[in-house]
Amino acid sequence: METAKIRVDRAKALEIAEFYRAQIIDDPKRPYDLFQAVTPDNVQVKGYRTKSPDSFTIVFAGGEKAQLEAQIFVKDANRIAVYDPGHFSDTGEQMGSDEVGVGDFFGPMVVTASYFVPGQLKFLVEVGVRDSKKLTDARMWEMGPVLCSHFKHCTVAVSAAKLSDYVDRGLSNHWVLAKLHDLAQRKLKEKYQIPDDVTVFVDQFEAGSLYRKHAGDSMIDNPIIFQTKGESHYPSV
Repeated sequence: METAKIRVDRAKALEIAEFYRAQIIDDPKRPYDLFQAVTPDNVQVKGYRTKSPDSFTIVFAGGEKAQLEAQIFVKDANRIAVYDPGHFSDTGEQMGSDEVGVGDFFGPMVVTASYFVPGQLKFLVEVGVRDSKKLTDARMWEMGPVLCSHFKHCTVAVSAAKLSDYVDRGLSNHWVLAKLHDLAQRKLKEKYQIPDDVTVFVDQFEAGSLYRKHAGDSMIDNPIIFQTKGESHYPSV
């Protein structure tokens, strides 16, 4: 389904919400959701907050009508990001992070964060990227270097011995995971100067509230969305 995305300031975001007579969402469990609405032509419109109080993202999903709906509010077509996400839920500019090695007694726990832009979707499809559980080990070994050379990314890890030490100190695996995800995201953002309003998708392993508690004050300012089986929904994951 074709999707269009625009970035607007607070005044314009509230104007769009009022246009659709959408109720502003004020739910601590959904800190980045601003509003949602459906047009008579069945275009889904969703507004998202960012960490910046004057920067908002509005997403229009609904086939060919999505861009037309976005143009009601932004006349300059160059300011509208249009893409077909295919089986992904979102293929706009994004960061994502996922882990491997959880439950592996002898190996390290590893988290990689990556940066994705819409123009890279065709390459991902051609390479055959999908859930690693659906790929053979041999195929993953082949794809790894190719993906690393094409995508901005950052990988962090903790050894099995260090992980055991954390557990002995009364810290959970989820505490370690949250710290690793946050560290990988911060290093990626700092290295490539990624803006604060780029959404981060995390393969969910615990409730968002617990993740934020475990990550602590070091969390990046970008909006973060948690999704189970995130690799099936977002190309950056």
